[in-house]
Amino acid sequence: MDMAEFKLREEFFGLRAQPLKEREESKQLVRMWQTIKRITLMCLLAGSFMFYYVLDKMNQALTVL
Repeated sequence: MDMAEFKLREEFFGLRAQPLKEREESKQLVRMWQTIKRITLMCLLAGSFMFYYVLDKMNQALTVL
């Protein structure tokens, strides 16, 4: 690809050339946030099941009396 074609692509699509290092850092940052989000959602899901289990056991204990 020559510079004229690259310049035309940049003007037409509105793309800016980014250094490779910045793109790699942003990918790592995005991957880290996605991992944090996934872990948080799994903890919330496990916590909600535990909360339901405790409420169910309390309900069973109260209905026995």
